[in-house]
Amino acid sequence: MIEQKYILDANVFITSKNSYYDPQFHPGFWKFLDLGINNGTFILHRRVYEELRKGRDELSQRVALWEPKVKSPSPEEMTNTRKSALIL
Repeated sequence: MIEQKYILDANVFITSKNSYYDPQFHPGFWKFLDLGINNGTFILHRRVYEELRKGRDELSQRVALWEPKVKSPSPEEMTNTRKSALIL
């Protein structure tokens, strides 16, 4: 059985922060992302990480904490990974 993994695009983080899941009012959502990134369920691609780090805001600071988990998925992971559109 293949463990399900999801590659999250920058819009998941940006839209969440700017609209429905402001970290001040919905910290549980951000803890959920923290957990998923730290346990490998959510893959934070290096390009997405770099895009998010360009900002000078709370999101950029949070993303910096995930730096050790940033990666470029292997071809096998790309084959076995469903891209997440995470509907908000």
